[in-house]
Amino acid sequence: MSAPATRVEIVQNNIDNYLANAHPAGQKLTVETLLSPGSSLLVRQALEIFEDQLISRLLDVAARELKKRNQGFYTISSAGHENNAVIGALLRLDDPCFLHYRAGGLMMARSRKLEGCDPILDTLLSFAASAEDPIAQGRHKVWGSKPLWVPPQTSTIASHLPKASGLAFALRTARRIGESRGLSDDSIVCCSFGDASANHATALAGINSARYTVRRGGSAPIIFLCEDNGIGISVETPRNWIHDSFCNLPHLQYFEAQGTLDEIWNTAEEAVAACRKMRAPVFLHLHTTRLWGHAGTDVETTYRTMEAISDAESRDPILNNARRLIETGAATPDELRGMVERLRSEIDQKLDQVVTRPKLISVPQIIEPLAPYDEKKIRETARIQASPESRLKLFDNALPEKTTTPTKRTMAAHINSALADEMLRHPEIIAFGEDVAKKGGVYYVTASLQKKFGIARIFDTLLDETTILGVAQEPPWPGCCRYLKSSIWHTCIMRSIRSAAKHARCHSSLRGNSPIRWSLELPVWLIRKVSEGTSITTIQSERCETSRV
Repeated sequence: MSAPATRVEIVQNNIDNYLANAHPAGQKLTVETLLSPGSSLLVRQALEIFEDQLISRLLDVAARELKKRNQGFYTISSAGHENNAVIGALLRLDDPCFLHYRAGGLMMARSRKLEGCDPILDTLLSFAASAEDPIAQGRHKVWGSKPLWVPPQTSTIASHLPKASGLAFALRTARRIGESRGLSDDSIVCCSFGDASANHATALAGINSARYTVRRGGSAPIIFLCEDNGIGISVETPRNWIHDSFCNLPHLQYFEAQGTLDEIWNTAEEAVAACRKMRAPVFLHLHTTRLWGHAGTDVETTYRTMEAISDAESRDPILNNARRLIETGAATPDELRGMVERLRSEIDQKLDQVVTRPKLISVPQIIEPLAPYDEKKIRETARIQASPESRLKLFDNALPEKTTTPTKRTMAAHINSALADEMLRHPEIIAFGEDVAKKGGVYYVTASLQKKFGIARIFDTLLDETTILGVAQEPPWPGCCRYLKSSIWHTCIMRSIRSAAKHARCHSSLRGNSPIRWSLELPVWLIRKVSEGTSITTIQSERCETSRV
């Protein structure tokens, strides 16, 4: 007796059976005609999107097969979310993307835009935890790519939303100081997440900070792409919760995408255009369905009825999009069957290849990118000096090392002078935080820096530490180096540790392929005194060397 069919097999059989029994439309559309009246979606584009969706789906099937062989280690799938490929097709390669873990369709569509990219091989390498995985080298399965402008994220707790908002805010700042590095003046950021993740404090902070930025007269060109499948692992999202929570917020334009492939295209196209034109945040609510549980180990029948599971499978976007393409005359059943067979064959061939590729096998290999040290580069950076004339001008002919005034010899004054010198030497440095700009900090550590260097490089943020960390963590992508500022030293140090940890993980994922520059200047003696338990208030001010943390 044959084993019972799995839900994966049932869903795939549904597609195969439909294509085997469907009848072609009476008239065949040419590839350069519109899929439907009132839509800008061409037949050619629709077929490309469908192929990208198929690749994502068949890769998810391959992940389950690798797991069954004990040769693969990741089974959270994008099955049911493949309509996010529409957004991938509409965005440009210079629109950075911070992606949810169900972003397979979007990633396949984005990869199509880069010549020479092989997303099938790259994804299979990541499933197999191969050292040749181009983004994480087998350390963790993430969607990410430097040439595709997809910073790798762990999106489970929505920690990527504040970072995405930080990058959206940083785009204009990077342009103003000449550090935009490969991004266009009208680039936008896309950040995808699930309906359950929308409840995280980090998600709400990221959305709030983008709205706040626009309210203050700034720009925050970001699309918050909420992929709503109605359930978070085993907990159902209340009906209409996402719509009711986000559709009427000021400074956040809301779009809701559902229906046929061309209907979703129309809504997403409008959302992308609005974000690009208005330079303001957009909330794109994409209705999806979740197939095959949360992951391969999830026994969905323990919390979901068979009726609910079957209902989710009836809304399979691959099945519905195949039906739409055939009924409109965009493709014939034979053409789509041929596409499925071709892609299955390619994935099967590459699947057999990746299981033979090397893996990281030692601790030094695994931790190698976490804290790279290049003495030559450090010494080269240290040799960069501002000219004596520019320093005299900056300090108004009163160099800090020559001053004898007691108020100019305090710890805060020394740090202020050191920051000014560093910002003069390195035009990519920016400083920000609570009360940093006009006031100059509660203890005046950043006093007058905004007057010296302008509002593009010294600016206040809203009073939210999650937002400050978000801004701190992502501007290195456009090429900025940040100085994080807090009103309280112990808070500043804790923020520094958190940001440094995030950057180490990101650097590890990127294998050192993108410079991550983040600094906090603290006096060595201060670090020593604090570590010895000495109270800050009892530490005597003195001129000393500094340590870059």
